[in-house]
Amino acid sequence: MQAVGLAGGASSTAIWSVRFDGFTGTVAFDATTGQREEIVYSLVTKTYAAYRLLITWSRNSSAFNPVIRNFNPTETKAVILPSPLRAVTVCMAAAPTCSETEALNAMVYVFLLQNRKSSSVQGATTFIPLVLDTGLSGVQGLVSLIPVARSCSVFVGPGRDRVALALTPVVNQFAITQLDYNTAEELFSDRVLYPYFSRSTPTNAFNYRIYGEVCAYFAWERVVIVGFDDQFGRARVESMQKSMRQRNIHVERAHMVPTADKEGLVSTMETIYKKDIARIIILLLPFYDDAAKMFFNLFTEFSYMNQYIFFLSNELCQYAASHPAERNKAQSSFCVFPYVLPKQLETINKEAAQSGLYKEQARILLQGGFAAEVDRCNLTTIRSGDAFAIDAAYTVIDSVNRAVNAGVNLNRSANLLSYVRATSLDGLTGNFSIDKTGNRDVASFGFDIQMINRTLYLGRWNSRQSPSFRFTATEPIVWMTGSKEVPADTFRDIQFILGTTVSASPGTIVLSVLGFVGTIAVFAFCYRHYKLQKLVELSLQSNCVPVTEEEMRRLRGAHALKPEV
Repeated sequence: MQAVGLAGGASSTAIWSVRFDGFTGTVAFDATTGQREEIVYSLVTKTYAAYRLLITWSRNSSAFNPVIRNFNPTETKAVILPSPLRAVTVCMAAAPTCSETEALNAMVYVFLLQNRKSSSVQGATTFIPLVLDTGLSGVQGLVSLIPVARSCSVFVGPGRDRVALALTPVVNQFAITQLDYNTAEELFSDRVLYPYFSRSTPTNAFNYRIYGEVCAYFAWERVVIVGFDDQFGRARVESMQKSMRQRNIHVERAHMVPTADKEGLVSTMETIYKKDIARIIILLLPFYDDAAKMFFNLFTEFSYMNQYIFFLSNELCQYAASHPAERNKAQSSFCVFPYVLPKQLETINKEAAQSGLYKEQARILLQGGFAAEVDRCNLTTIRSGDAFAIDAAYTVIDSVNRAVNAGVNLNRSANLLSYVRATSLDGLTGNFSIDKTGNRDVASFGFDIQMINRTLYLGRWNSRQSPSFRFTATEPIVWMTGSKEVPADTFRDIQFILGTTVSASPGTIVLSVLGFVGTIAVFAFCYRHYKLQKLVELSLQSNCVPVTEEEMRRLRGAHALKPEV
C-alpha cells in the first residue's frame, strides 16, 4: 500500500519506479520484470532472533549474484548440523574393454568401501558411483554423458585421449571437474582448451624417460620408433625422441602407422625389416582388444617379428596383462607399469576379496552397460595397472573431504576443481601431488620382460632416486634368441649395414670418402716434406758444410730474422 501511495496510483510503471524504506528494509523493483529487489532474508532461531542474526541472504539487483553472510561460522556450525543426506555423484567413464573395465571396477570398489567406513560418521559424505560406457570412439560417450552431466559432481575418465577429446565440449559446457587416470598426452595440459582437465597419471614427457634409461642400461645405442599417424601419435613420438636424445640414443627412424588395421601395421613392419638396422622397436600404438590381438598374432604369422625386441605401448601392456597367452607370443617384449609395493597390492586384493562388495560392484557395472565385460573379464583381482585409477579415486575422496571442511557448495562441480589441483597424498603408487595446472608430478614404474610362459620382473624406475633405474632381477634373462647374453641392438650383417647406409645417402658417403682420402694425402705430403728436411739437414751437418743460421732457418721453412742493427 505504501508503494501504491507513493506512486500516486495503481500504474505498474509508476509503482516499479518508487523506492523507499519499508518495514523489511529498502523497497525497490526491477524496472523490467517488476520483481522486488534489495531484499534481505535472515535465518533466525529462538535463541538467535532478529537482533542476533546467524545468516543473511541479500540481493541488491537481479543483475548481481546474491550475497550470503555468515556472522559467526563457529556458532552456525554448532547450531546447524551437517546434512545426513549429503552425497557426491562420481561419474566414471571408460571404453568397454577388459583392462578399462578392470580400472572402473577398482574405482567403484574404493568408493563403496569408503561409504561403508563412513556410514557411522554423522554428516559424512556419501559417494554415488555412476558408470558410463564411452564406446570405442567417444560417440557413445556423448550419448551417455549429456543426460547426466548436470548431476556429475566430478567426472573421472575416460582414459583414452581420443575419447577425452570428443567429450571435452560437454565437460566445458557444464563446467564439470574432470580427473583422468590414463590419458598422458601433453595436449591436455592446455588450460585454455581444457580448463577442467586434471589427471592422476604423469604426462608422457615424464613417463617416457624410463625407456631411455633401460636402453642405456642394456647398452643399446639405436632404436626405431613406431607411432600412430594423428596429432596424439605425433606428440607421443616427439616426447619419445626427446627421451632418447637425453640418453644419447640414436633414433634411426620414426615410422607412422596410417591406420589401426593389419594392413597398415604389416606394411610398416615390412618396411622396417627391409630397410632399418636397429633391432629395438619402441611401439607407441594405442591398440586395444581386436587391434592388440592382431598385433600379437603377427609373431606367429611372420617369423621376422621374433628377431626384434619390442617395448610395448601402455595400451598393449594393459591388454597383455588381461591376456597373458597373447603376450607370450612376443618373447623378450618389455612392459612398463605403475609400481606398487607387493605388500600393498596383496593387502588391497585381500581386503577386496573379504569385503563382500563384489556383487554391488557388478550391479553398478551392469547398470552402466558393461554386462559383457562382467561376464568375460577377470574383475576379482586388482592389478598394478589399475593403480593410477585407484589413485584417482583417492584423489576424489580427499578433495571432497577438504572441500566439505571448507564449507564449499558441492552442488556446483567446478567448485571442486581447485581442491583436485591442490592434491598431495599417499596413494597406491606412493606420494604424489597434482599441481595447479592439473598435472601429476611424479610416479614410480616397474619393468618386466616376457620369457617363455611367464614374465620376469626386472626392476624399478624412480626419478627421486639416483640412479633412477635399478635392476633388481636375480635370475638371468633368457632372451628370444635362447641365449642369456644381452642381444646387440642389431641382427644385421656388415653387408646389409653398408648397403643400407650407402643406398640411403650415397652423396654423403662419397663426400665422406673423398674427405678421408684428402686428409690422408695431406698428412702424407707433410710427412714426406718433414722427412726430406731432416735428411738434408743431417747431410749438411755430417759433411761439415758451413751453413749460416739464416740458411738453416730457411731450410726449415722459418722466416729469416732481420740482422741486428
